[in-house]
Amino acid sequence: MITLLLLFAFVVVGSLLFSRWVIRIGEKDKKVTHDEPKAVDILQERYMHGEIDEATFKAIKKDLG
Repeated sequence: MITLLLLFAFVVVGSLLFSRWVIRIGEKDKKVTHDEPKAVDILQERYMHGEIDEATFKAIKKDLG
């Protein structure tokens, strides 16, 4: 009886630890995406470097919202 209870406790604790681990992996992935430049930032850089003209810049910026 005690063995069955210990096995049940082990499964519950293992499941909780596994869930926490999966959640932490998801949080790390979210942090990486925040460091990436946004589309508007890239657009502004291209405009500043002369890769696109003002009309193109305004049209794309309008499309991005």
